[in-house]
Amino acid sequence: MKCLISVIASASAAIQESCRSITGLLRYACNDEAACNDSKMKACLIAVMACSMLLPSTSWAIIPEIVYDPAVAADIVETFAYFEQEIQSLMAQLDVLNDQSNILNTAIEKLPSGSYNWSNTSKLIQELDNILSQSNALSYTAENVDQQFKNLFPGYISVNNYNEEYQHITESALDTLQNVLHDFNASANDFANETTLLKDLQNYSAAAAGQTQAIQVANQIASEQVSQLQLLRQALMTQANAQAVYYAQQIQNKASALAEFSELIDSGDTNTTGELDQHPLEQPNYEES
Repeated sequence: MKCLISVIASASAAIQESCRSITGLLRYACNDEAACNDSKMKACLIAVMACSMLLPSTSWAIIPEIVYDPAVAADIVETFAYFEQEIQSLMAQLDVLNDQSNILNTAIEKLPSGSYNWSNTSKLIQELDNILSQSNALSYTAENVDQQFKNLFPGYISVNNYNEEYQHITESALDTLQNVLHDFNASANDFANETTLLKDLQNYSAAAAGQTQAIQVANQIASEQVSQLQLLRQALMTQANAQAVYYAQQIQNKASALAEFSELIDSGDTNTTGELDQHPLEQPNYEES
């Protein structure tokens, strides 16, 4: 676009200069009373030959004798003066087009290569999920999370060795809570990267040269907002995971105690696994007969 405008402007300037020269020759031929008729004829001849170069090409196989006519010469002068005005108007329009082209180029200018800062939230979330599944923890990221939950918290049943079962449930719950803390710690360590990214986006926004750059920066900011929402969602899921394991442990302990006590009453056996002595607060209230 700019190259085309430049070519047109150069051609217009050349034509305008030619018109000025021809107009001057014709005015000399028409108005200079002191010049001899031979000089006028030469000037007219030069003017006519110059016109033949600017006007549409025609066949000049036969050049007739040139007769000087002041009225015709005056018309030609007026015509070329009109052409000069038209060319000046055209050049003014070309200047406006050039300014508009510069504005358009600025508007569509893109951010420099390497200025895109996309946060790798997916990788961070994957790392956080891997932390939750370490050790004997019960994590929502496990493929068989339903089966693991049922194995760890079987519900209201009497187990063969309550002490061993109680220890297993406690270790799993503690591992889960510990992994949750590690998960939050890893997420907090990413704050520095997020702060740097936010500062870069603010700088890009302040230095945006045109509409396209402003839109690109806005897209990056919108993408970062989505990333933050994903991290917030992951944090809420992690917290819910910890709460689910904690409450499941509490319910399972009480259910196991009640199941063992009920089995004891039904069988009339006084040999318990130790649950009633170790957890008196979790057994139902009863009086000896």
